[in-house]
Amino acid sequence: ASDIKPLATEPVALQLSIGLPDAGELAVQANGVLSPLKLAADVQLKQLSLALAQPYVAQRAQVVIGHGTLEAGLQVEVAQQEQLQVTVKGSSAIRDLDIHEKVGKRKLVSWSALELADVAYSLTDNALSIDKVLVAKPYGRFIINKDGTTNIQQLLVQQPDNHATGKSPVVSASQSLPAPSAGSEVPRATPSFALAVRQVTVQDGDMGFADMT
Repeated sequence: ASDIKPLATEPVALQLSIGLPDAGELAVQANGVLSPLKLAADVQLKQLSLALAQPYVAQRAQVVIGHGTLEAGLQVEVAQQEQLQVTVKGSSAIRDLDIHEKVGKRKLVSWSALELADVAYSLTDNALSIDKVLVAKPYGRFIINKDGTTNIQQLLVQQPDNHATGKSPVVSASQSLPAPSAGSEVPRATPSFALAVRQVTVQDGDMGFADMT
């Protein structure tokens, strides 16, 4: 880090570079002020190994990330006004993805490249737009068994029941919430998430499908 000063209102410049052995690089360059919060950052990811996510994936499905790397070039802006504003623009790609079953090691999903061009996200608008999506040499295997279940269902790890583990149940958004007290500020409703994709291109795709019913 450089030029970090004790006063929150002073301009701040930050440079961060992290290299992981055989797992990729992360570089961040940011500048702005902390109060009121206003930051602009350039974030670069290079060949970040998706195998780092394997412990989390294993909690949900009996699959193995054999290979795959993430790269991205993003411009991030953060500002605190009446509410937090975050915008992200840039591009990203996942290359040479290979996911196979833990037992039997049969290939489940793979592709040579998944590229997202001209990505734009706004927290305030709760919206994500992608100008172009390119999927090169994708492969997927989907099987319907005799009992109507699928190979995907069989790979999912059953999650523990909240009551059995003693965890508090999750309160759904549809449940009644206490009315705000008189004079209190009513929070703004978050707009529904909006996703827009302008163009999708698939090159040399392949699909393994079987219906055993």
